[in-house]
Amino acid sequence: MSGCGCTSLSTRHIKPHDASVDGIFGLLTNVAWTSAGPCPPDRVDETARILERGAGRVLSVFGVDKFPRMTDYVVPSGRADRRRGPGTARSPPGRPAPP
Repeated sequence: MSGCGCTSLSTRHIKPHDASVDGIFGLLTNVAWTSAGPCPPDRVDETARILERGAGRVLSVFGVDKFPRMTDYVVPSGRADRRRGPGTARSPPGRPAPP
């Protein structure tokens, strides 16, 4: 196994705490998380023009970060009982997320 072990984690070949991710944060680049999928931040304007011209769609940017919003993660099968927190920024404090 090489790299940070992300593929091994996704395929459940290793336990989450068995992978060493020391120094990985500095290697990650920022990504613009958009309604058309992730794209480099410096290409958001180009992507928006292509969508508007080709499909008549408007591009929404949800954020620019190294990681997508927590609501964009997929919960592995059999793990739905392990959800944490409200799940989105739109949930009012003190109110649980809908099931």
